[in-house]
Amino acid sequence: MVAAHAVAERLGDPHLAASADAAFVHGMDVALLVTAFTSLAAAALVAILLPRTVPADQGAMVQETADTRQ
Repeated sequence: MVAAHAVAERLGDPHLAASADAAFVHGMDVALLVTAFTSLAAAALVAILLPRTVPADQGAMVQETADTRQ
């Protein structure tokens, strides 16, 4: 960005600096969107593929609760 602004200043072309700014912002927008969608996809895959297990101590508590009801 600094180099683009330096070249634009040297050439006296403010449109070049504006174009460089717009290209930078567009690139950042695309990068953030790709990162957001990748993060959402990873979270969905983890939610789907991660095994659902009950910890051992919690399983014993469920068994004891069931025994006291009978």
